[in-house]
Amino acid sequence: MGEVNVAPSIDLNVDFGESDKKTLSATESGILATVSSINLSCGVHAGNVALIRDILRVAAAMPVSIGAHPSYDDRKNFGRVETGIPAAVIEPLVSAQLAALLALAREAGACIRYIKAHGALY
Repeated sequence: MGEVNVAPSIDLNVDFGESDKKTLSATESGILATVSSINLSCGVHAGNVALIRDILRVAAAMPVSIGAHPSYDDRKNFGRVETGIPAAVIEPLVSAQLAALLALAREAGACIRYIKAHGALY
């Protein structure tokens, strides 16, 4: 049996901002302090501007990478159902989500480092 190649660190990643509350709980703030990256909802499949803004504010002061988590505009199914819409419609939908999240990130002094599509869009 050969040697196992193990990375010196592992990216502990969670989805964030997928509730309807307006601010982070103490538990969620604690989670932010322990993970290395978060996929942050862009507010379309779940979440809201107030919660996303609060997450960005808190995360900006922590060593956590923030990724945009765009989705289909489908709160009823949490973005988990293939909608069949054409790419010509998906592109502006995702672009608008990214633009909105980037604007909130700038306002909070946070940096969006990657994009990870959510649910059926993935």
